[in-house]
Amino acid sequence: MSIRTPLGWAADRWQLGPRALRWGTTAALVTAILIVLGGVTVRVTGSGLGCPTWPTCTDASLIATPELGIHGAIEFGNRMITGLLIVAVGWAIIAARLQRPRDRMLTRLAWSMFWLVVANAVAGGMSVWYDLNPWVVALHFVLAMTLLACATFTWHRARWHGERASVPRVRRAP
Repeated sequence: MSIRTPLGWAADRWQLGPRALRWGTTAALVTAILIVLGGVTVRVTGSGLGCPTWPTCTDASLIATPELGIHGAIEFGNRMITGLLIVAVGWAIIAARLQRPRDRMLTRLAWSMFWLVVANAVAGGMSVWYDLNPWVVALHFVLAMTLLACATFTWHRARWHGERASVPRVRRAP
């Protein structure tokens, strides 16, 4: 008897079409772009410590308070985009796993996006804990760029149909 994951169990019962996959990977790519743009906004406006604690915004509040001003709103807004990113990446993972035939590379790329989101959230929290230490901020940036690249690869792979074998070969003259 083999151990079945919940997604493996679902894949045995249901199938999603290529359209759901394309929409899921597009949503993941768009939200990855949005989170990078949000990070750029945080960096350019100097709002990196707009929320002075992590994972909450202040010791007393989960969300930004009026006392934190515009910097708190910008930092908290960037954190909220992460919620959208998690939903989009989850959609991409489910859509990738429920494809037939199964494309293991596509599923692995989608799961890679998930783990990069988790790692980036931890790096973002560490950058707050360590008062924007440049090394931690650089790690946060590199993870964000890796996420963006992975989302792009996943988006592209969702549109690849393995048509390489059906392309006619051109014979070269001897």
